[in-house]
Amino acid sequence: MENVKSLLKLYENLHALNKPLADLLNELLPSLSPDWWRACVMEKIDVQDVEIINRRGIISLYELDMGFLLKILIRNWQDLSNLYKDKFDSRKEKLARNVRDIRNFTAHPSEADVASADFIMYFENLQRFAVFIGTNIADAVEMLYKENEKNDREKRNKLFDLLNTKVIAPALNCPGLIQDIKESVEDTFKRLEKTNTAKDIYNWFYDALDARRGRQVYDAFRDNNLTAFEDIINEFFDIYWRS
Repeated sequence: MENVKSLLKLYENLHALNKPLADLLNELLPSLSPDWWRACVMEKIDVQDVEIINRRGIISLYELDMGFLLKILIRNWQDLSNLYKDKFDSRKEKLARNVRDIRNFTAHPSEADVASADFIMYFENLQRFAVFIGTNIADAVEMLYKENEKNDREKRNKLFDLLNTKVIAPALNCPGLIQDIKESVEDTFKRLEKTNTAKDIYNWFYDALDARRGRQVYDAFRDNNLTAFEDIINEFFDIYWRS
């Protein structure tokens, strides 16, 4: 998987900016309406998004991921610009839309279309966006790691269950998967069973996606219509960074 290190760094940076963006919106949206949750959130997002929020019982911006928050920011941009003209100008709106595109790319990565220079541009835009929302990447990432140390054992178990249920168990039960690949999957299962922390699994996942053997496993999974580790990147990082 080419550029995997850059891709995973994008995930890290985006998750690190989640809370600072929620802080900014939580501070400014009440100035737009006394009933801002309804007017600036629920009435600005799509029907399916409303259904997700209602189903999960979400009542706070801090429970929403970056995709939701960027949508809320952009769809309230004009009203925010009317009150805060200097901060919410057209150039910053374009920046916010660029960050939304970066987030969408990480949700559906197609690395064949992304050169190293594109990743550099992505990181530069994230740096500028961080300044816009009142932080910087280094501080935001440091805080992300501090917060991530909480509930580590529970998070480790969730990650293990995700990898086993979505990828490992189906592969081991697949009659068409060649024995050599199955042995690699079995070794992976044994290694993951021995992990003690979420960080252990994170480090393994990072290395697995970047390994040459990982490409061979990926191709074998594809040939058998199996879910590969690359297919669950979003779920993995949502658990690791947000649980």
